[in-house]
Amino acid sequence: MSKAKSTETTYVFYDPASGRIVGEYSEFDAQKGHCVARDLEQVKKAVTGTSAQLAEGTFQALQIEREPGTDLQGLKVKLPTKELVPRRRASSKSGNKRMPQAAKDRG
Repeated sequence: MSKAKSTETTYVFYDPASGRIVGEYSEFDAQKGHCVARDLEQVKKAVTGTSAQLAEGTFQALQIEREPGTDLQGLKVKLPTKELVPRRRASSKSGNKRMPQAAKDRG
């Protein structure tokens, strides 16, 4: 019998122009022993006091469920579907496939 994976509610703050995640918020309830969901507007009000950019509307918030300890690094919010997806890695567009001089010298 497999044990169901537990999830926690997290609020992700992101740049609506790029989908870049700029922060996250979770609220832990010590009596319940896990993170609890709050109304998104309550979360925005709680965080707005410390984030002028959220208050100005520069950042948007998204409520997600995730496994405890899951890292959001390397993810972004896909626009306009508002789902988390892996960020693309930067790649070299030069197309230069020549061997570096140090490698040529070795052999």
